[in-house]
Amino acid sequence: MDVNLLAWFKTGEPVSGIDWAIARDTITEGSRIEFGWVVFGMAAQTLILAGLVGHWVATRKRGRVFLPASVIWVGLAASVMLMIYASVRHDIVFVVGQILNMMIGFRLLEIVSKMNAVALPPDETKFPEVRPDAADRSRPNLRR
Repeated sequence: MDVNLLAWFKTGEPVSGIDWAIARDTITEGSRIEFGWVVFGMAAQTLILAGLVGHWVATRKRGRVFLPASVIWVGLAASVMLMIYASVRHDIVFVVGQILNMMIGFRLLEIVSKMNAVALPPDETKFPEVRPDAADRSRPNLRR
């Protein structure tokens, strides 16, 4: 099966028996935004999903909640992409939301770098340990 999406995008000819031009026009119908920007925005959403999967895998691997810096960087890249997408759409609410997401991401990076600089062993992080399989146990005593 020879699928040349660039040729499809230019000509709108059916590929593999599917009239992708109808799908392309349906996605952008009633919108001022071009199909390429929709693909860009969906790529940003895919980055967010990749970060979620990375966080989930890292947490399951360690048996406790863990947020690697790489996941934060992926989230920041997705926020920048979504902010660009929102700017093209002229959606101020969306832009402000992405700016706030980026502020949260930079703050998380700062916290992670400080925790790594202190180099405490995992048992001495002063955070209560939360294991995914401990959901049915009573709440840990956080007052000390």
